[in-house]
Amino acid sequence: MTFVSRSVQLCSMTMITAASAAASATPTSVLVLLAVLGSAGLVYGGRLALNLRGAVDSTMERRRVALEYRAQQSGNLAAGVSDPLGAGFFRIIGSIVAVASLVMVALSIIEFLNG
Repeated sequence: MTFVSRSVQLCSMTMITAASAAASATPTSVLVLLAVLGSAGLVYGGRLALNLRGAVDSTMERRRVALEYRAQQSGNLAAGVSDPLGAGFFRIIGSIVAVASLVMVALSIIEFLNG
């Protein structure tokens, strides 16, 4: 499972969680839920976007190891040699996640303050 498919899966789980919370809870708890999820996304996306403590390097290393493991399991040892995704890809994805999460937090705070 690639990073992008995990992100899509996490996004869809978030939307399901927010929708189910919206149906059964007060609006305040939904806004708190969105603010918490947005804050987590902001931290995770910012960590990748700014490469804090080598986040992109460790992500690329985990991806390289996973590709090599997949190549060993399939018997095709040449498959794990090249990786088309570079550090720029992970930084761009981190930037997108951070900005979207910042918007989500800002909108939940604005809606909470307006009532």
